[in-house]
Formats: sequence, structure tokens, C-alpha cells
Amino acid sequence: MPERIHRVNQYVMGWIGYFRLIETPSVLQNIEGWIRRRLRLCQWLQWKRVRTRIRELRALGLKETAVMEIANTRKGAWRTTKAPQLHQALGKTYWTAQGLKSLTQRYFGAPSRLTNRLVRTRMLGGVRGRGLAAPSYSIGHGSSGGDASLVASLLRSRTDING
Repeated sequence: MPERIHRVNQYVMGWIGYFRLIETPSVLQNIEGWIRRRLRLCQWLQWKRVRTRIRELRALGLKETAVMEIANTRKGAWRTTKAPQLHQALGKTYWTAQGLKSLTQRYFGAPSRLTNRLVRTRMLGGVRGRGLAAPSYSIGHGSSGGDASLVASLLRSRTDING
């Protein structure tokens, strides 16, 4: 399980780096809840036998009646992860203690998060800038000046020097 949590943390921190500027933290809360539920499922499937489930749930501090109810359930594993007994045993504090990083805490605690910032979508003054004139050199081909005339004049001066 520690290796799985480590890999999940790598993905989660990458997501936060990418989605830092979103304005809907509820989406992150839903994703975080789903990740914890999925980890509860993995933990529940690792405890294959009823005897193992009883032992582990007792170690997590559940009451005896709650332990017997949830350990002997015949419901599917995914449905069982939604049970209040497992939420109590394998809640947020458990996963934080295991090393799972929180999406929402990272989102609200990110120092470079900029809210309601202005984003420039156009350059001031159009494509060329603030009313600047067109460049003095010519980009096209031909005898209109620019680099071609500069090269030609250099070649002419070179031939004049040599001979």
C-alpha cells in the first residue's frame, strides 16, 4: 500500500501543478473523495478473509458490533467502501497518516495560485505593437532592398577590391 500511495501522490501533485488556476475546488473535492474510496477498495480487497478483516478493523479502533457488521457483509467490495463503518475506520485522518497528500489542501495552500487575474489575449496596438511603423527591411524576394541588396553591395565591393 505505501508504494501505491506514493504513486498516487505523484499523479496528484502533477494534477495540482496543471490545474492550479481552476476556480471550482468542488471538482477537486470529488476527485479526492473518489481516490480515497478507491484506496479503501484496494485495502478491503487485500483483507481477503473475514478473519483478517475483523483483526484489522479491531486494530483501527472500531466497536465490536460495527466490526462484525462490516466484516461479515455479503455486499460487493465497491459498495462496501461506501459503508459508514469503513469511512470511520479508513477516513481522511487514516490516509493522511499513511502519507496520502490532499488535493484540496494543496489547492488552497498553493502560494502561486492567482485568482481573478487579468490575462492579456492581444498585443497592445495590434500585431506590430503600439503604433510602430513597419520594419525598414524587406522580407520578400527581388530588388526591393533589404538583405538581398546588402549582400549584393558587399559582393560588388569585394570584387572591386580584388580586381
